[in-house]
Amino acid sequence: MNKVDNEVPWFRLKSDAEIEMIGRISAHNKHPNRILPCWVLGIVHAGERTVKVGKHKGRLTIGEYFLLPPNTFHSGIEEDLHDVSFIHFQMRGEAMEIPQQIDSSMISLPIYGKLPKDSDIYKTFQYVHDQYRSELVGNHFLNIQLQAILYQLSFYMQKRRILNKRNNKLGDDLFQFVLSNLTEELTAEVFERRFGLSYRQLNIIFKRQFNTTIKQKVIELRVDQAFNMLMLGESIAVAAEKSGFKDYFYFLKCFKKIKSFTPKDMKKNFFRQQ
Repeated sequence: MNKVDNEVPWFRLKSDAEIEMIGRISAHNKHPNRILPCWVLGIVHAGERTVKVGKHKGRLTIGEYFLLPPNTFHSGIEEDLHDVSFIHFQMRGEAMEIPQQIDSSMISLPIYGKLPKDSDIYKTFQYVHDQYRSELVGNHFLNIQLQAILYQLSFYMQKRRILNKRNNKLGDDLFQFVLSNLTEELTAEVFERRFGLSYRQLNIIFKRQFNTTIKQKVIELRVDQAFNMLMLGESIAVAAEKSGFKDYFYFLKCFKKIKSFTPKDMKKNFFRQQ
């Protein structure tokens, strides 16, 4: 999501869904301020839609959905250009705690979320919309289609929530492992043996959390450690070796790239000021 509050309410939907209305709107306007007696599920095809439910703001873009609970005030934030499909429906539901484990038998959803990449919700939405307009099928058929969409969204969002939480813990463990072993040889094989995943998978998890690769973070931390040792009066060669650099000239290259000056310039300027 482009910009959405970090922790938004989750709801558990129960019983069978009963569709009241299906539509699609392409416009440049502000979401209306209102309270509706039904649920509203919307998906964004293009542009963006800004919505506020209670105190929770969402800026939804292509590939994302919003779920507006019944009897709850929701409003627009700003005028926006958007193309959105929506379904108004009745269904029993209640607020719930954020799930800590995946339960595929239940429909559990946050009010803002992403569409699953392995399922074409857009085509399903369009199919349901077309059948609704054709009037060739009954309500039972349409309601089952909506129920299937809700289960797919629920499973994807639960999985996304739980796996992200696990990956954040793994990212923290990776960072701590690097800190504790800066002077050791940190090869891809070392990380794979320690964490039981491929180095590529570990890098993806690490970069998602720290916005840099494992290798780059190792270099940055080693350079910082060498910098502190140089400040304490260590020689350049000793600082390089004790910070985990095996190649003296590679150390000089990394130090200059990260700090924008050489260790020699640093020592000369620092001790001149002293």
